[in-house]
Amino acid sequence: MTDKKPTYGKLKVEGIENIGLSVEDFARVLDFYYGSVFIANGNGIILFFNEMYNTAFGLSRKDYLGKHVSCLLEEGLFDRSLTLEVIEKKEAVTGVVKDKSGRELFVHASPIFDEDGNVAIVVQFAQEKTMITEFLEEIDKSKKQIERFYSVLEYIKKSIGNGMELVYKSESMTQVCSFAKVVAKTEGAILLYGESGTGKEMLARLIYEESKRSKEVFIPVNCAAIPTELIEAELFGYIGGSFTGAKKEGKKGLFELANKGTLFLDEIGDLPLLLQSKLLRVLETGEVSRLGATIPIKTDVRIISATNRNLKVMIKDQTFREDLYHRLNVIPITIPPLRERPEDIEVLAEYFLNMYNKKYRQSRTISNLCMEKLKNYAWSGNVRELRNVIHRMVITSKEDVISEIPDADAFSVTTKPENSHFIGKLKDVIRDYEKTYISTVIKECGGNVTEAARKLGIHRSFIYRKILEKR
Repeated sequence: MTDKKPTYGKLKVEGIENIGLSVEDFARVLDFYYGSVFIANGNGIILFFNEMYNTAFGLSRKDYLGKHVSCLLEEGLFDRSLTLEVIEKKEAVTGVVKDKSGRELFVHASPIFDEDGNVAIVVQFAQEKTMITEFLEEIDKSKKQIERFYSVLEYIKKSIGNGMELVYKSESMTQVCSFAKVVAKTEGAILLYGESGTGKEMLARLIYEESKRSKEVFIPVNCAAIPTELIEAELFGYIGGSFTGAKKEGKKGLFELANKGTLFLDEIGDLPLLLQSKLLRVLETGEVSRLGATIPIKTDVRIISATNRNLKVMIKDQTFREDLYHRLNVIPITIPPLRERPEDIEVLAEYFLNMYNKKYRQSRTISNLCMEKLKNYAWSGNVRELRNVIHRMVITSKEDVISEIPDADAFSVTTKPENSHFIGKLKDVIRDYEKTYISTVIKECGGNVTEAARKLGIHRSFIYRKILEKR
């Protein structure tokens, strides 16, 4: 050790020779650094440590500047010296050091070499390990939240409808979709009317994809599916502690998340009156106020809404605000129910059949009799109901040619407006019924074909021929 007065010497740093700062000035600058800085020369003599180092470890500059770093080990202040390790190895060293209280420090020490390649200065940076760990954990947590957020957005943006698309053949749906593509280029609010299951969300997505906002997010919201007490927080967000159970960090609402994009408000007629007034204010001002907040947030969102209810009747009943209705109903589009476009039933049935055949690796087809029954059914649940029926048929059918329909009684009554009893050519009806009847008798006989043939009064070879017969 030595009592030699510490000197900072002269530093030549390329690019800042003429900025007018002395080494002492740089030392004062380091006092404002939030981390601990420790500097020694190539012989291990302590040249400087900043104010944060002094505060963190209780070391006085007047007591330690000019001393050898080994004194810190001898006095038990630290369990190792990365400065000495750098001098010995002539390379940067990173590691964990314990101070006298047992506190763990994350330390990085780097050498600065002179013109001859010798270690001239060692600069050491220290920070509490717990602080670094907590910081890294927060970063990791935030990273996971961001990744999850974007994965959800990508799912919403690319996978709405579960791979489905608008499928139609009828003139009425052709006109609807053509008009939707035209108004998609505008910024006007669009209100979709249609019975449940007609494909309002699919049409909303078509409008979104044809709009100028197609590169931004599309978020669908079913206003009827969110509990009344939560829908305000979901739509507009909240600040921490604004209500019991609220996250301490608060939460962004769907309007904020949909900023620059499109928000699809399905079942808008189910929105509570109190929320209707708040929604109206957002639409009029473009500003959203989180629950518990006093400062509004500016948003830019394209609104597409939809309903299966008669909003004009609701206005008369005072269950829907007339001013909100006019805000949403700038461009109304009505989707006709499936029963009014029977030409779409067959193409939709084939579309869903191919979709579920692919999903379950099957090769099902629908017999003429089945298809005629499907085309003559009223479909109160519209496209959604047809999809579910085809799904059920593919799963439950024991043969590739589907001749039976699950819950067949529901399809036994012709429901076309003209009350036509025609369901197909006579030979096809007889063949399909014959095949269905034979299959039923075989099941009753426990799969015994010989017993079934005896009951039916036919030869068993006839049964096999009918079973193998294609439509």
